[in-house]
Amino acid sequence: MNWLDEVELGELGEIFADDVTTEQLEQRFKITDLSSMNWALRKLLALGKGHAEEFELANAEIERIQNWFKKQDEAFQYSKQFLEGLIGEYAKEQRKLDEKWKGKSPYGKVGFRKQQPMWDYGDEDKLVKYMEENGLSDMVKIEKKPMKAELKLALIVKDEKAINALTGEVVPGIMVEDREPVLTIKLEG
Repeated sequence: MNWLDEVELGELGEIFADDVTTEQLEQRFKITDLSSMNWALRKLLALGKGHAEEFELANAEIERIQNWFKKQDEAFQYSKQFLEGLIGEYAKEQRKLDEKWKGKSPYGKVGFRKQQPMWDYGDEDKLVKYMEENGLSDMVKIEKKPMKAELKLALIVKDEKAINALTGEVVPGIMVEDREPVLTIKLEG
């Protein structure tokens, strides 16, 4: 950001530094011609540059902290896996001696819990084809959804309602809301 931008931001800071309500600001500042619009665009451009610098600074600090935490987390994960491995080896040895073994201490409990078998369905397309060919088609989920892009082309809009172009009927469940154009401001510089 150059010194001109700093001047612009300084002026903007003075404007907003007072205890002035939004309503008072709107009464005090109105864009009435090209010159006043240019003034506002200069301020907006300087504001954007200042914000971009703050954003870069914040990202640099976030990245530095994330790198630090990544190193801390790696050390934590290594230590955790090491200790869990030692506990796991001991628990497996004890389980060989007693199938219902459980370990308890003031700092935690160690035991084994049965798990349900894991099913891997592989290629679901092949599975669906098999199911349809072998009388299991009632277990195949069929998902019906409107094809919205095609539907927009096939309908006519009148009075915020979608009308079937072939029958002239109002299509239930669709409302078409006209929206105001969006103001765009493109800053250059």
